[in-house]
Amino acid sequence: MNQSIKQSHTLLNIISSAGLILFLVLFIISAQFYPGGSTYDPNAEGFSWIHNYWCNLFHVETIKGEQNPARPLAIFGMGILCLSVAIFFYQFAFLLASQSRWKHWIWIGGIASMVSAFFMFTQYHDELTILASILACLAVIGMLSVLYNQRIKKSQGLAITCMLLLIVNNVIYYSSMGIHYLPIIQKASILLVILWLLQMNIVIKSYIN
Repeated sequence: MNQSIKQSHTLLNIISSAGLILFLVLFIISAQFYPGGSTYDPNAEGFSWIHNYWCNLFHVETIKGEQNPARPLAIFGMGILCLSVAIFFYQFAFLLASQSRWKHWIWIGGIASMVSAFFMFTQYHDELTILASILACLAVIGMLSVLYNQRIKKSQGLAITCMLLLIVNNVIYYSSMGIHYLPIIQKASILLVILWLLQMNIVIKSYIN
């Protein structure tokens, strides 16, 4: 790897990790602007970390019918998250999976999943959630194959956990079984996925160097 390519990958690696952290900050800040209301309590004040979903921040109006000033910042935060994860998929494919048959699927499927995820603030939320989840799961399966072959065991466990949580989120959402627990599970899943991505970005950095 020549010096200019190495510098480019180093910069992308920094942007990805910084973007993941920035997303968490924007999530917390945008939640402060949410007027209130959830499916559990439509008349509640403010954003409930127990009862509100992340996607509630995307709505033009809150569940109780008020204008939602959190929407622009939440959408911006989602854009930052999707860009950061798309960069991660790209770097994983070309640095860790360069000799793998999964290489092209990881970066094409992974980036496509993030494009789909970004537009979940539209009226096609449910359809795009399914599409993004399927694409991301398939990309992660490819990544697991690479991690197994390269004996990166610690990241394998976290990757499997993240994929299972993604499946659990969708099963609960579309079946309504245990739906009252979903807002908490969703936030825990987001945090765990980001922690895994940050850990993987450290692994990617070692391949750059």
